[in-house]
Amino acid sequence: EPDETMIARSLPAMFCGLLLAAHFLRGGHLLVSVACLGVPWLLLTERRWALHLTRAMLCMGVAVWILTTVRYTEERIAAGEPYQRLVAILGGVAVFHGIALLPLFGKSVAERFR
Repeated sequence: EPDETMIARSLPAMFCGLLLAAHFLRGGHLLVSVACLGVPWLLLTERRWALHLTRAMLCMGVAVWILTTVRYTEERIAAGEPYQRLVAILGGVAVFHGIALLPLFGKSVAERFR
């Protein structure tokens, strides 16, 4: 049974899953959205494959947010609209996905997941 420490380590990944789910749902990708919501919850099983799957989702999330930032920035620049706030917000989301990876590494985490 997961303790409070593991739940606390999982919370950033769960929030990132929610952000990714909203992003993909906006694009009409329901199954991907549901997967993004569910994957981080698998950490509560304390299985090694769930840890690797969540890490992979977060890494792909960083890439998704960087690509989304670039795409929307190019559109804004082409339209002559301001883009700095967009870069700050979406760049921050990408950085947060990277930071959410940090609690999922370390000796104590490796020992918990079998």
